[in-house]
Amino acid sequence: MNEVRFCEVFSSEVGGEGCLVERIGDGQLVHFHHGPAETSAEVACGSVRFRAGQLSTSLARALKLPSSVAGTDDPQLFTTLQQIFCDAGGLCEGDAALLASFVLASWVAGRGQALCLNLIGPQAATAPVKALLSAVLRNPLSMADFRLSEMARLPAGMWTTVLLSGPSARALQELALSAGAEPVQILRGGNVELLPRCLGVVCTDEPALLPAVRIQLWGRPVARFAAGFLESLEDRMRPSLLRFRFMHFANVASSSPPVGEFSPQVRAWAEVLVAAVSPFPGAAAEVFAALAPCEQEQASNLADSLPASLVEGLFLGIHADCSRLYVKDIARLTNLLREARGDGELTERAVGGVLRTLGFYPRRNGRGYRLDLSRAIRERVHRLALAMGVPQPVENSLGCPFCAALTPPGGGRLEPFVVLDEVPPVHNPEDVHLVHDIHDVHPVSEAIGLSEEDL
Repeated sequence: MNEVRFCEVFSSEVGGEGCLVERIGDGQLVHFHHGPAETSAEVACGSVRFRAGQLSTSLARALKLPSSVAGTDDPQLFTTLQQIFCDAGGLCEGDAALLASFVLASWVAGRGQALCLNLIGPQAATAPVKALLSAVLRNPLSMADFRLSEMARLPAGMWTTVLLSGPSARALQELALSAGAEPVQILRGGNVELLPRCLGVVCTDEPALLPAVRIQLWGRPVARFAAGFLESLEDRMRPSLLRFRFMHFANVASSSPPVGEFSPQVRAWAEVLVAAVSPFPGAAAEVFAALAPCEQEQASNLADSLPASLVEGLFLGIHADCSRLYVKDIARLTNLLREARGDGELTERAVGGVLRTLGFYPRRNGRGYRLDLSRAIRERVHRLALAMGVPQPVENSLGCPFCAALTPPGGGRLEPFVVLDEVPPVHNPEDVHLVHDIHDVHPVSEAIGLSEEDL
């Protein structure tokens, strides 16, 4: 006779034979497997007995856990979400299709690739769209800034969608890791653990320096919501979205839809978004059409910027089989590239300034300012190159594990490793919910789910 093992569910767990168990409001679990959905305080699945883990009141409120699951499928779910973003958010059909597919992707997240969404425009325009997203995304967490150390305090295995407004450069760097192609490993208390994964929504005035599907909101009308509209939207949509997760999580997680001739980064986004809308006829074609501008942007808007040209020079330099680069070397490589394109020459002082804005801090010695090419630095350069559409130097990058991670499926895999020994293990669930109780320097907004700027 097998011994019964208990497992706490803080968000979602997959049991034997594909049994999916979801935590909903009031500490209840929903179990859906070969029959109608069943709600109870505990769920038995083989030799495992699931029960709801203890979440603090503030975290449970922030995650906006559904109060129930819809009894039937909604074949118009994609269209309904798209219409919400068109009518309430003032977006065009293409952008609304991207947001609708992103929302659906959040509800089937839990395995494989994550991604980020970048809303670009003034706060008056981005805040209402961010509020709409928060109402329908799975496990939304609206935060003042992002830190991997804060994510480490969430329950293991919890996928969230982090929403940020005007984040710092460091926050974008760490978000790019947490939402990357591979889970981040952390070293805590001498043990290697996997950091909770997340999707990201980033609101900025200009394009953010991280790989993201970008939605331009400059010049769009500012949305206004009637009192109680967002709460009503949550109550109406979340049960249907949870039903969508139950019905399609397993199929979407294991699918590899054909996505056509996109660049590696846009192809990775397309695979996630198209898989999420695969249950809805015609939706994939709308997502493909909406992603076309992203392909053009990869090659033009970002690649022509001053930071991008410097990153391209750095990208060449780190493949020169050396352990360090001086600022003068980076300036020389960058200026060679800029000269070939007819752009102006940069001084070493200017190069040093841009390096600092990108998160690189050369150290001074007798020969000048030196950047040591550690694993973390090399990884950072590759991720920036990916975000800015910088082309890979094929001949020099052969055998480079970081370049291999940027290639289409079938190439190598990047496994970022982050040391967070300063973060102690969490034993008390009350220590998990509000990270600003522990890290006052980088507070999470008090409301978490919706800050005052969104109202």
